[in-house]
Amino acid sequence: MLDLSTLTKALDSLERAIERSKSVPEDTEIRDSVIQRFEYSYELSWKMMKRQLEIDSPTPVDVMGFKDIPKLSHS
Repeated sequence: MLDLSTLTKALDSLERAIERSKSVPEDTEIRDSVIQRFEYSYELSWKMMKRQLEIDSPTPVDVMGFKDIPKLSHS
């Protein structure tokens, strides 16, 4: 089983940044922070799905397409 604590922390950080950006929508530094945190969370989510599929799936992850990985990780 994968340790999802890093992903959980990343998503919590993203959520806090989004909430903060709502209070000062004109602040470009906060907006940039939200974008950066989203990108990090997205990358981490992708890597976690891929790792889990490498453990669970009989099909090698390297031969799967981009759209296949989220579908398989959901099922």
